[in-house]
Amino acid sequence: MSSVSEERRKRQHSIKEGLQFIQSPLSYPGTQEQYAVYLHALVRNLFNEGNDIYRECDWRGSLIQYSEALSIANYAKSEEILIPTEIIEKLRINRIACYSNMGLRDEVLEDCNAVLSVNASNCKALYRKAKALSDLGHYREAYDAVAKCSLAVPQDEHVIKLTQELAQKLGFKIRKAYVRAEHLLKAVPGDGAPKAVNYSVEDIEPDLLAPRQEALSVASLPTSSFSHVIGSELASVPIMPVTSVLQLQVDESPLPSTVFANGGKIPFTISDAFLDDDIVLGDEIDALLDSAPETNDAVMSSTLVRGPLPTASAAPSLPFRTQSLLGTLPMGTRYPEPSFADFFPPLTSSLEEFYSSLNSFSVTESKREIYSEEVENRGLQDDRGEGIEW
Repeated sequence: MSSVSEERRKRQHSIKEGLQFIQSPLSYPGTQEQYAVYLHALVRNLFNEGNDIYRECDWRGSLIQYSEALSIANYAKSEEILIPTEIIEKLRINRIACYSNMGLRDEVLEDCNAVLSVNASNCKALYRKAKALSDLGHYREAYDAVAKCSLAVPQDEHVIKLTQELAQKLGFKIRKAYVRAEHLLKAVPGDGAPKAVNYSVEDIEPDLLAPRQEALSVASLPTSSFSHVIGSELASVPIMPVTSVLQLQVDESPLPSTVFANGGKIPFTISDAFLDDDIVLGDEIDALLDSAPETNDAVMSSTLVRGPLPTASAAPSLPFRTQSLLGTLPMGTRYPEPSFADFFPPLTSSLEEFYSSLNSFSVTESKREIYSEEVENRGLQDDRGEGIEW
């Protein structure tokens, strides 16, 4: 039975498929951000696989993984994707460890200088550089490099040993380092002294963890079923809630005409003569009645109608565009129907008196015809000298 864990087996499979895809001319079926996530995951898998191989003391095998990851990071630049500098720095540190164990000192110095050009205080790069220079016989340069490392991690046993060896070769006095007591370290708040607990310059950088915002935990996108895997593994785009803003629309409609008892309709137009007097009497009433247009027979009633005249009414959908009126009525409220006085306040007093004078009677078309015949008969009898009793 194989000793390789299931997680590592999946990682190896993902690395194989990822390398197969990026070497193909196929276009990535996703956004640029998703492609960046994909390449980041591939670099991380190569890094972690290289660490597992390194722990097996397979220096060459781990070197291949780290070098592949660095090559993909360099390739990502051509795709306008940036792999973080911290990851590249850790990849070089681990590859330096492989070079050092394999005795490739020139390669060690090359990678150390690349790391120190970005981070001059990297202790592991300083130590590996000093060790390589010491092996090449450049003791003074090696001592200068390890001295910086010794100030950062004075309690590291590997640093202490290399420092003493170089000092002895250079003829310097060997001095024992002072070790501070633990209770004194706790008594000084905010002390920035580095801690050497579980830390060694000989160790490689630990495994990389997948960031929380990264959608792909394992970058495995087979070419044969690429679209299917993309749909299941890539991060789904968050859907932002859409808020609908409903505007109150008010329909405009013309004001209704006045409706008389006989069914006639005329607009509210009254001459100034009627408005000057408080009461409308006599000939003024006849003139007003004669001005009323002929009505439809279907509207007229065959019987006299008594009672108050119907007042004008308006539909709720009036052209009110006043913000204060709309703002005071909540949605769903039934709007009261405005009266005629709401539309024509100046005419209210005169028309109310005019309506009251018409409440006692109503004129129909048949009455008007009878009245006209009697007037004609009266004129004929006057010509003959006869009188008419009324």
